[in-house]
Amino acid sequence: EIQAALDTCAHSTESCTVQLQAGTYPLKGPTPRSPLLSLYRPTNTHGIRISGEVGKTTLLVDGLYTALSVYASKHVTVEALQIDMTRLPFTYCEAVSTSGHNSTCRFSPSMYPFPGGDRWTWLRQVQAIFQYDPVTKLPSVDGLDVYRLTHPLTLSKLDVNGTHGTFSINWPLTKGRFYILRNQVYAANAVKFESSIDVQLLDTTIYSIAGMAVYT
Repeated sequence: EIQAALDTCAHSTESCTVQLQAGTYPLKGPTPRSPLLSLYRPTNTHGIRISGEVGKTTLLVDGLYTALSVYASKHVTVEALQIDMTRLPFTYCEAVSTSGHNSTCRFSPSMYPFPGGDRWTWLRQVQAIFQYDPVTKLPSVDGLDVYRLTHPLTLSKLDVNGTHGTFSINWPLTKGRFYILRNQVYAANAVKFESSIDVQLLDTTIYSIAGMAVYT
């Protein structure tokens, strides 16, 4: 239990380390956008270290959550972790038709599944869009780039047929172009440091997360 070890360190009277062995640690919780692991106002001011093995210790976030939140803490080091999600927090698709302001996109359901249940309803909304160039593997030059929509869009008419799926979106995309639809922009960050002193993030790789990689 990682959180139990963090709680023990939080109230230790000497420097303390939570050592995570090589492996994958699935993380999920009951409340969306809440932290799965946290240090909240620890009394330990001698030093807390959360450490894994470089390239071998993965925190796997299963839903719309913050992986680790550090609040009102002193002398905290987070190191040698990888943070990723069970389902990528965006959907890559090709616009196959457009009529007025409505577009139909084709996607791969094996790469970008839409699980059922309340924990995954956020995948049906779109908060940001940009056009993607599959050749350069970069955002398209002079292509559509909306960093954050004032009013999120909702995916509709989701249909999965074997290896392909389609959905509709109320936005005029260009037929034949490829897009990345980002489902969340803020909140549900990988690592959040707030009101803290002397914190370090070392040798940590964040592959994907719904919100921001590091929020301070």
